Amino acid sequence: MYSSSVRLCIAFLLVAVPIIKAYGLPEGIEIVGGDVSLSQDSDDVLTIHQQSDTASISFTDFSIDVHETVNILQPHADAIALGRVLGVNPSEIFGNLNVNGQFFLINPNGIVFGENASVNVSGLIATTLSLSDEDLFAGNFTFKNIEGSDGVGVINEGNLTAIAGGYIALISDSVTNSGVINAGEGGVSLISADTVTITFSDVNTPTISLDKATYNGIVSNTGVIQAQGGMVVMSAAVSDALMETVVNNEGIIEAQGVEYQKGRVFLTSTASGDVVNSGSINVSSSDSGGGISINGDRVAQLGQLHADGLINGGTVDIQGDKVIALGEHSEISVNGHDAGGSVIAIAQEKIIFRDGAVIRATGGQKGGFVEVSGYESVEIQGLVDTSSENGESGTFLIDPFDVTITGATNNNAQVGGVFTPSGATSTINVATLEANLALGDVRVETTNGAGTESGDLTVATAINLDNSNGNTLTLQADGSLLINNSISDQNTATADATTLQLVAGGNIQISDGVEVNAGGGTISLTAGGNVTLTGLVSSSTATNALTVIGATISDAGETVTDIDVNAGGVSLSVGAGNIDGLETAVGTLSASISGGGRLAITEQDDLTLQTLSGVNDVDLVTTGTVTVQDAGLTISNSIDIQAADLVDSDRTVSIATADATLQLTASVGDVTLQTSVDRLDVSLTGLAGNTASLTIVESNSLQIEDLDGDTNALVVSNGDLSVLAALGNITINDTVIASDLTDNGVRTGLVDIQLDQGDLIIGDQGATTIQSINTVDNTDNGGLGTLPTNQVSIRLLHNDTSDQSHAFTLGNGAGSDVTILAQGGDILIDSFNGAALTLGNTRTITVNSDVQISSYNAAIDTQDGAVDVGSVVSLGSITAHTGRAITLRENETLDVDSPEVVVDISTDITETIKEESDLVPSSGSAPVGQVSDASRLFSSVFTLCESATGSSSKKNVTAKAGCELEQSVQQFLGALLIGGDLPTEGTADE
Repeated sequence: MYSSSVRLCIAFLLVAVPIIKAYGLPEGIEIVGGDVSLSQDSDDVLTIHQQSDTASISFTDFSIDVHETVNILQPHADAIALGRVLGVNPSEIFGNLNVNGQFFLINPNGIVFGENASVNVSGLIATTLSLSDEDLFAGNFTFKNIEGSDGVGVINEGNLTAIAGGYIALISDSVTNSGVINAGEGGVSLISADTVTITFSDVNTPTISLDKATYNGIVSNTGVIQAQGGMVVMSAAVSDALMETVVNNEGIIEAQGVEYQKGRVFLTSTASGDVVNSGSINVSSSDSGGGISINGDRVAQLGQLHADGLINGGTVDIQGDKVIALGEHSEISVNGHDAGGSVIAIAQEKIIFRDGAVIRATGGQKGGFVEVSGYESVEIQGLVDTSSENGESGTFLIDPFDVTITGATNNNAQVGGVFTPSGATSTINVATLEANLALGDVRVETTNGAGTESGDLTVATAINLDNSNGNTLTLQADGSLLINNSISDQNTATADATTLQLVAGGNIQISDGVEVNAGGGTISLTAGGNVTLTGLVSSSTATNALTVIGATISDAGETVTDIDVNAGGVSLSVGAGNIDGLETAVGTLSASISGGGRLAITEQDDLTLQTLSGVNDVDLVTTGTVTVQDAGLTISNSIDIQAADLVDSDRTVSIATADATLQLTASVGDVTLQTSVDRLDVSLTGLAGNTASLTIVESNSLQIEDLDGDTNALVVSNGDLSVLAALGNITINDTVIASDLTDNGVRTGLVDIQLDQGDLIIGDQGATTIQSINTVDNTDNGGLGTLPTNQVSIRLLHNDTSDQSHAFTLGNGAGSDVTILAQGGDILIDSFNGAALTLGNTRTITVNSDVQISSYNAAIDTQDGAVDVGSVVSLGSITAHTGRAITLRENETLDVDSPEVVVDISTDITETIKEESDLVPSSGSAPVGQVSDASRLFSSVFTLCESATGSSSKKNVTAKAGCELEQSVQQFLGALLIGGDLPTEGTADE
């Protein structure tokens, strides 16, 4: 259809120009300016001799018949001769024209180079526009339309040749070439305009500026234009909006590179009208490919564009003010031996990439870049190849306002013509996308449009990543990215590793149940708004296997796991929002919350926490082990971790936060927490019944209380519990339990709470229990420290040896209810340096062994300690079972032979030793002395010493009969302290 329209225009041109047959050589010659002479060697040959650099010659007629020749001899190639036709006839050049310099032929009636014409010049301008002599000699080359010359033109059907580095320019309202124009390493210009300005910065590449549009011009090539290593320009400035095609190439344009000089071709409409290429344009090179630029109101690329290079591919740039159509026979190549070139096709409104159209930007080492974009509408059905045989694939970019990736059937019907799309909205056929992804990277990128379009990108049909060959798929929305169907390798029999880059200026939303699976590739999500995700899967081992950045990150639903990245690293980053409610199966996690927020995830297996930056709250649940960096966790507000185990490189974990809640259900060994927390709640259970002890070293003050609603504050299911506050207070307001469930001959379940400075406060509000449970063997050796305290199950110890006084407060708060229970061991409440011990509302201290409540000074003459028992403590409230003794000390230390026994009984306290014998202290005070003095504190209600094994006979115990009271008491108490049996009858002296 376009060739027909061009033929009509040519016919119009020929009709419009009055053709009068030329019967001879140019006539009516007048030398207007310059040094010029004429000679005619025969009737068929005219020679014009020019001695000056510039000359102006007028003719009444300038035509050359078939067998005629005109020679213009000039002093050098830069010399200019202007030939102005003043008559009414067009110039008909059917013969030979030879010019060794530059010749400007001006004829407002038109110029025709016939099919037998042979023109050889250094430079030629054939135009219907006028240039004044004043401008000529002043070097101002602005050509303007002559009134009455509209509709005429310049036609070439012959052979126009410029010597190497020369140029040929045909300028008129209408310019057509059906012949051959050759300007090797020079320039060829076919220009339609009303006013142009020519600048000669370099003789072989004059710059032509289209200053004023003609009303209804056209530039057309159906022949051959050659400018090897040079430049070809077909350009029209046409003001008639009804004109359709104004620049048309149906022929061949060749501007291949020569040596290191690239060829360039420009097809341009600077005003309205279509630019159509249905022919062949080639700027390929043995070096790097040249450049092709096509620009118009509407552009139809229906033919071939080649800018290949033996080194690198060249460039093809197609710009449409309204529409670009890449027809079904369109072929564009910018291949390179090393790197592919670039193809850019951008329409401000619509672009149509028909099925059958092909763009190739391949490279041996690196693929090229292809962009096919229409800001209002995109229809992608063609094929793009940016593959690399030995290296990195290139990129295919699609850039509309809104776009939907769909499985709708391709519609190739050209309804309404080549520039009419098959649909009203931007669509990319999923099969087309998959085919392009197999050949290189694909990037779909939307732009924020006007009106109702917001730059959204929607995946409506599942994208199959099979055979993606390690390429990258980028979906980038200026608005929101809506993934409503899966993106995955649907053929699991073959392994693919696709890099997925999902980007949105707004939100990224992955619908519940949708899977985004990169295989062995990496996945990145970057949103300016919120990210709602699910089904992210990657088997990549890279540290950046998954990266998610958004204002907030949240769970899309419960159908599938949100993140499944076991082998590589996962990084989550948000602004002022939260990372909330994610279900994960990841190996390594880093998180950043710049505005301070919550990280809440449920993990399926082991998890290594890398950097947690700016996170205010951590809520982590997993059935596996949580591994932290040696620097530990520093979180502003709270840490809540439910896991099998919590470790770092040496199982000494540092935690700094306000509130810390840890539930460790299957620890493979002991756990040490170096804390700087305000409130702490820990539960520790060893793996499969194994022993796992907990040590807490607090750098400041510590409040131990229930934070998770189970009434327990510290629970060690099968191991010891040790708490040390180095600088501040320890406050315990909920249950503390350590248990021994393992029959291994060594007793565990020990509770050791120590302070270096500060006060110990137990149960200042509500019910509080400190409990050590040993259900296996109460006679096994074990315990804290060395003799005589190696059977201590609960130790409350103050380590300050200075003259500062501190307080042990047990149950001193209103409504407090304290229970201290040691099953199978002793309780030691030991305060150095006169710490005041207050047993306010302590209800019960129940033990199976010795109880020591000590308050004494570490140095003579320092502040004395005091033992105060509240009025609620009544007879039997402090008890020892299984024949053990309770010892309370108020004043100084009493040293005795091993086993050490410290004895001093306050008159305000009543102790009852129950079981086979009861030793009741006598009323009244007793002096402090050796063990022999201690014997005077006891009177017996029975007759003889009894065995602790359960004998029912009861004998009086006196100093004169049965057994020696002094030695019996010593052995009795000593045996208990080291876990031995009570002395039997007749063995008191042994």
